[in-house]
This record gives sequence, structure tokens and C-alpha cells, in this order.
Amino acid sequence: MARILVNSNRSETLDLEHNLKSMGHQVLYTNFHDFRAVKRAQELGVDLFFMHIPSENLTFQKEDNDNINWYDIFNSNIPVIPVIDTSEEFDYNSVEKILSTSPHYLLKQEITHHNIDKLKFTIDMVICKQSRHYNELNSDPSPHGDEEIFRTLYNKVPLPYHSLDENGCFLEVNHIWLNTMGYSREEVIGKWFLNFLDPDSRAYFKKNFPRFLAAGEIHGIELQMVKKDSTTIHVFYEGKIEYNEQGRFKRTHCVFKDITLSKQTEKALTESEEKFRTFIQQSLDGIVLLDEEGHIIEWNQGHEIITGIKKDEVIGKLYWEVKYQLTPPQRRSLKRLKHIMNLQLEALQTGTAPFLRKIHETDLIRPDGEIRYVEQLAFPIKTCTGYRIGYVTRDVTQRKQMEEALDKRIVALSRPLDNHEDISFQDLFNLREIQEIQDLFVEATGVGSIIISPDGRPITKPSNFCSLCTKMMNNGGVKGTCYDSDGSVEQNSFELPDIRTCHGGLWEANANISIGGKHIANWLIGQARSETQQDNKIADCAKIIGFHPEECVKAFHEVPIIPQDQFKKITRVLFAFANQLSSLAYQNIQQTRFITERKKAERALQQSLREKEIMNRVVTQLVGVSTTAEIYHIIGETIEELLPNSYIIISGITPDKKNIRIMECFGFDKYLNKLEAILGINPFKINLPLMNMSQDDLDDYFSVHLKESTEGIYKLAFRKISLKASRMIERLLDIGKIYNMGFYWNGQHYGGLTIVLSKDQSLKHEKTIETIVSQTSIALQRSFTKNAIKESLEEKEILLREIHHRVKNNMQIISSLLNLQRLHVEETETLDILKESQGRVRSMAMIHEKLYQSPNFTRIDFKDYIEKLVSSLIYTYKVQGQDIKQVLEVKDVEMNIDTAIPCGLIINELVTNSLKYAFPLSTSNTTGTIKIELNQMEDQFKLTVSDNGMGLPVDIKPESSETLGLQLVNNLVNQLEGTLQIDRGNGTKFIIIFTELNYKERI
Repeated sequence: MARILVNSNRSETLDLEHNLKSMGHQVLYTNFHDFRAVKRAQELGVDLFFMHIPSENLTFQKEDNDNINWYDIFNSNIPVIPVIDTSEEFDYNSVEKILSTSPHYLLKQEITHHNIDKLKFTIDMVICKQSRHYNELNSDPSPHGDEEIFRTLYNKVPLPYHSLDENGCFLEVNHIWLNTMGYSREEVIGKWFLNFLDPDSRAYFKKNFPRFLAAGEIHGIELQMVKKDSTTIHVFYEGKIEYNEQGRFKRTHCVFKDITLSKQTEKALTESEEKFRTFIQQSLDGIVLLDEEGHIIEWNQGHEIITGIKKDEVIGKLYWEVKYQLTPPQRRSLKRLKHIMNLQLEALQTGTAPFLRKIHETDLIRPDGEIRYVEQLAFPIKTCTGYRIGYVTRDVTQRKQMEEALDKRIVALSRPLDNHEDISFQDLFNLREIQEIQDLFVEATGVGSIIISPDGRPITKPSNFCSLCTKMMNNGGVKGTCYDSDGSVEQNSFELPDIRTCHGGLWEANANISIGGKHIANWLIGQARSETQQDNKIADCAKIIGFHPEECVKAFHEVPIIPQDQFKKITRVLFAFANQLSSLAYQNIQQTRFITERKKAERALQQSLREKEIMNRVVTQLVGVSTTAEIYHIIGETIEELLPNSYIIISGITPDKKNIRIMECFGFDKYLNKLEAILGINPFKINLPLMNMSQDDLDDYFSVHLKESTEGIYKLAFRKISLKASRMIERLLDIGKIYNMGFYWNGQHYGGLTIVLSKDQSLKHEKTIETIVSQTSIALQRSFTKNAIKESLEEKEILLREIHHRVKNNMQIISSLLNLQRLHVEETETLDILKESQGRVRSMAMIHEKLYQSPNFTRIDFKDYIEKLVSSLIYTYKVQGQDIKQVLEVKDVEMNIDTAIPCGLIINELVTNSLKYAFPLSTSNTTGTIKIELNQMEDQFKLTVSDNGMGLPVDIKPESSETLGLQLVNNLVNQLEGTLQIDRGNGTKFIIIFTELNYKERI
């Protein structure tokens, strides 16, 4: 790992710093960009210095206005690698001057990202050369010493190394070179270097080797070397020429870096990029790519087709400006432009924005004015300097238009057949397809054809109309007459085709198209004549309508002649067609109704699933909370989710059960200030007394089901708010209906839920809301019960603490009485009895003192208790002539009061005996020691009390002792159901093993 200094915090150098740290190097920083930076590098003692030289500092002037001496900078004892961003604009003359004075290891930054392999190679080369320079200064100057330096140095180089003579034959290779290439040393030394290169690299090296010799270095070339297994590797090659004392060529020193993987990766990336660009260009969807600043860098052909804008017109522009131009005029505003820009900036800077990774449907307007509907997906692409944004756009205009037409058709078809609004032919059929069928029918039969509405107005375009009918139809008066005539044929055409002659004497036939008994259209054919029809009838008709008779007769002769039988056959075909259309229309109606019902069922199912999901979530949440505040908040949020545009009020009964108060409200945020102004008080501070409320009001408010409030806000507030203020609030909130339901469980009221709907809103999810309120009632009862139990426990804890405190005080009173009694007694034996009794009382009092001071009233921490007890006894029984040292080895042991009191009395008796008898007056002034050990071993306790005194006489046994102390110890051990052992060796040791006593009920 190397210590490397970097002198910039710009984005370009941040990438460099990241790469250096990822290699394990330590990176240090400086803000200087001139000779002061080099001085800083020397002070820090770094291994090398990456000196970033921005374009604006290439002609940097010192304070004395002299140009920087780049030679001094780059030839300091710290290797300095200039980092120049060649993508910026700069003075090439200044750069040339820097390059002429810089070392061989120049790092150029041609793109934002650094080539990791080249970067590693550069660092290794610098460290190697620096190490070599150091060894040259501190080694034997003899040729033999120089050889040893090189051999030692390059055997330790972490790169493949070799040395060549002037003919290009190997003089030396290190073990890494051999491992990389797969050869043995004997297979390499003395062999020609070119034999290890592939043909192309061999020709290149052979041609340029003389130039390398003349230049004194081989710098930054790429070769392909052949390994022993005949595989080829790409290497990045660096070398230096060594000269002898006479300045003649001696040998080369070269290292290389295997960059095969990088080459393969680079090739794969290039191929991948080519495939990706091909995919982008061939994609039918529109694809747009933005750089880190929001400029458009890719705009494929698919997007050109969708938007009508060519790639050349938008490349380099800011995307949000182009997007704004594509926005339909009615939505264009400065506010929208800022909104689009802010979203884009957020996405580019953070990679997160509301529109990312989601499909959005919108419309756009092309430069030619055409509206297109599109679906668009935006996604972020992480780069070292931020994020790029990609867009995939799909044209859904045709689908949108079909959906709108289908929606319109479904709306029309879903109407009942017996309503007052008729279903039209156009609602049931695609007119383009019907027109095609009509034209084919005319082509096959030779007759004219048209479909009209029941009142005679055309639905389709006429097919093969003859010039005679065209002339008549173009006449306004005749046109109306024809409509009336065509509309009147429906009376006789429901069962068989009706054949008749028109005003001009031409045959025509009609077939009725109906659905469910409703007449929706007529299919007319005609404009044919028989050979028997005379010219005089058409001439008479022409005179009536004001046409020239001869022109009408001429047009009449152009009408096709069809035999009557043939015309009847054609009309039967027409009738079959019309019946088929009627049947198809009826099927469409039924199918549409089925689709409508299915969608309705699907919506109901989705609503049911959503309601169940919400109920399950609420039940889970309510189980996990304990406070009423959390419960009120959960219920309010849930109802607001079900009824997002409503106002939700959660009311609760105060702890004293005297008032109702608002606990939570939702939807009133922007109205709270106005409500407070109307009411003259914060709504959350209004108390509604329960005692003044009628039973009807309570039943209305605490209903077990959702119940509508009949008097609005006035009754909701139990008439405690004036009627005028209530009406003002209703106008402010546009209130329609109000519903109440109580939190009521097992005969207890806990408040209520109020749902306030706007005038255009209806109540939904009633059953779900009632179920949720019931679950909330249970949770509230559980919360209140827990609080009651908690309060009861707190009261009992206070009582128990007070009991222990009073017991301790009473025992201290007894101890004080015994102490006063001692003042009136002179006999030594009586004084000792009183003192011992006082100690026993004190040991029990201390137990109760520890209990009322402890947060746990059932168990006592024995370690602290023993320390205080023994200290008190030593103070009471002052042993003259020597000090008594106490040694306590008590781990964290806890026991209940039934076990603690006898255990404490045992310790009290044994320590008292030791203080009284174990250390008689002596001239030796030796220090006495009393040691107490207490350990817990699974379900047993082991108590050891020992001293280093004179020892307990052999004839004294606790079970038969006449002294009260040992008798008491024996009895207490039996009470603890334990065992007692005595070790009379060095002093006296009492070993007691016992178990914890279980609580026994007292009678």
C-alpha cells in the first residue's frame, strides 16, 4: 500500500481518489496547485503525488510574476505525476512545456473514467523507479553491486520483469514473468525476445526497437505475447535503457502488465454498445437518453416517428425544454415548466424521483398539431458523476382511441332496452365494416344500397346510386320526400322484405334491422327497373318536381334492368343479411351486459380484497399497541384511507369519565385556523359534559352501528355550539351527511367515530368500517384494562414499599431500645446478650431496607447487603490491638425474602463469633481476616464463612452447642433445608449448602 497525495476535490479527481482507495492505497489531500503542493508532499513523506493541473492553472503565475519552474517541481525527491484533463480547452504550448520537464510516467485523463489497469501500472512503475533510485544512492557503485541491486529490486517487483541485451536477447527474468508466461528459466535466458511475441507485435517491436534504444526508454506500448501453452496475452509494456560508465548501451529493464482481461472486457463492451445502439435504433418504441446534466444524447428513430421531431433537432438540448414543447397548449404554464425541471434535476442528482420506474400515460402534441397518446417509463443509470436518465416511450394512440370508442359503445349498450333513450345503429356496429359489406353486396347484385335510420336519415354512404336518384336526392325538396318515403317503409318490413316503387317508378326494397323489438335501422336496396316500366311515368314525375323531362327519361334508361324474380331473390338475401345483423346486435348487447356485470363483480371483488387486507392490517396493528392515543390514531388513519375525501373525527371519554373530547381529526388541516376563529377556542380543547346529555343523544352518538346524524354539526356537538356557528362550519366544509358510531364494548363507552361527508359524497365500506370500529372497541377496552391493572399494581407496589419501610423502622426502634437498655446494664454477660440481639435485629432490618429501596420487592441483591452487614459488625465489635480485614467474594446473587432473612442471620452469627472469639488479644499485632464467599450453583447456594483466627475447639459442635449463636446457626441451616460442614484447619471455615425456600402460605 502506498501513501498518495491528491490535490483536487473536483469530480474528475474524485473518481481518481475512489480508484486509489479501492486498490488499498492511502489517499491524502492538499488544496495547493503549484510548488507549495510539492513542498506539502515532502512534509507528509508520501510515496508519490498525483498533481491535478486544471486548464485555468496551466499558466499559473507565482506572486513574483515569474513563471513556475516545472523542472524543479517534477524533479523533487517525491515523484510527481501531472494529471491533465485533455477534454478541457487549454493552451497546448503550456502543456508541451510541462511534458518536456515531467518524468516518463505522465498520466493523461482523456475521459471522465480512469483506466484502472493503466493506473495500477503507472503506480507500480513509479514505486519501482523510486525504489531503484534509492538503492542506487545507497549501494555499492561497482558493476557487481549494481547487478545485485537490480536482481534484488526486480525480484521483488510485483510485475513481470525482464532484461534484454542490445540484440534483444534475455539477460534476466523474475519469477513473476516465468509464472505469467509458463516457461522455465532455462527456456528463456539467452533466447530472442521476438520469439515470444505474436507476428504483428514482432514486426512492430523489431521496427521500433532502434528508436527505443535512441530514446532511452520504452513507454506505454501494447504488445501481444505468446505463452508456453500457445495462448496469447495482451500486455502493457514499459522499459528503461541502462548505460555503462562510457555511456554505451548495457541492458534494458522492462516490466509489463497483463491486460488481456481488460482487452476482452473492452471488446465485449464495444460489441455490447454496438448491439445496444443497434437495438435502440431498430426499436419501434421511442428511446431517449440524457446525460448527467439533462442534455439529450440519444433520440432514436422510434421517438422521431412518435414526436415528429428529428434527432438532429434535439441532440444537446435540455430534455425538459423539449418535453415542455411537446405538452399540449392547454397544460403549458411557467409553473409546469418549473415542475418538470425540478423533477428532472432531482432524478439526475439523486437517482430517485416520483416518476422513475413507473409507467405513466400522457399525451403530447407534435409540431404538425397531431395529438399522440403515449406510455412512458423513465429509469436512472448510475455513473461516477451522478445519474443519467433513460426514457422508453410507446405510442398507444390507436389503443386509446379504440378504448374510448369501446367505452362509448359499452355505455350505450349497457342501457336498458326499454328506456326512453334509443340505442342507435352506430353504437352497435363498426360503420367502416358495415360500409364494406354494403359495397360488396352492391357489387355482387348490381343494385343501389344504403342503410338509413328509422326517420329516413342516411347512416352509411350510398353505394351504386344511379344518376336519376342522385339528381333527385340533390334537390332539397325531393330529398325530404325521399327521407319520408324511406322512413315509412318500416311499417311492413319486420317479417318479409317489402318491394315497392318509388316516386320515380323505380323498384326498391327494405329490410328492417331491430333488436329486442326496437327498430334501429332500415337497409334499402333498389334503383332497378323491369322492361315493362314506361318512360311516361318518369316524365310526369319530372314535371312535378321541376326537372327537365327529357333529362330524367335519359337518366331512367341508364338504370339497370333486373327481372322481377331476380330482384325478389336479391331482396331475400338482403332480408337474411338484415336478420343476421339484428341477431349480431342482440349478441353484442348481451355480451356487453356480461362484460359490464363481470367488471362490476371484479370491482366488488377487488374492493372486498382491499377491505379484508385493511381489516387484517388494522387487527395486527391494534394487537401491537397499548396506549389509547395510538389506537385512536390507527382507527382515524384507516377510515381516512377508506374514505379519502371525508372528514374523520375520533372522540374519546376523558379519564374521569365526565366529558367527551376530540382526540384525533383527519382532513381538517387547512381548516383548523378558520374553525378555531369560528368557535373562539381550539376544537381539541372543547369538553362536552356527559352528565348534561340526554339518553337519546348518547344513544345517537354511541350507536352500535353507523347512524346518520339528522341535525348536522349542531347535534354532533350536543347543541353546545350555537346553531349559527354550526351552519358556518357546514358551509366552510361543504358538509353533506354525518354518521356516528360508538366505541362500545361489554357495557362500557370509550368514545366514538364521526364521519363527515361532503355534499357530493356517499358513504361506502359500511360493513368494513363497523367491523373495524368493533375491533377498536375491544382494543380500547384492553388498553383501559391494562391501565387499570397497571395503576392497581403501582398502588400495591407503593403499599408493599411502605410495609417494608415500616418493618425496617420498627426493627430499628427495637434496635434502639436494646441499645438504650445496654446503658442501664453493667454485667458483661448481659451487655453481650443485648449487643448480639441488637445485631440480629439489625441484620433483619437491613433486609427490609434493601427491599423497599429495590425496584423488585420479591428478591434481594445479596452482594451489597453482605458488604454493609459485615462492615457494621466490624464497627460494632472493635477488636483491640489489631485490624480485621474483610474479604468478600460474592457474585451477583439474588434470593427471595424467605431465604434472605435466615441466610443473613447465619452470616451475622458466624461473623459475630469470629470477631468475638477468633482473634484474642495478642502482642503479635497480626492482621485478622474474615472471608465470606457466596456462589450460586444451578439451583443451590454455597455459603462459606471463614477466618484465620485461633480456630474452633474440637469439642464444640453446632448441633450440641450450649451457646445460643451456634444453636441458632444450626436451626437456621435446618430451616433452609441445608447442610453444614466445619473445617478446623487454618482457622475456622463454615461451609453451608442450601436451596432457595419457596413461598408458603401463612395461616
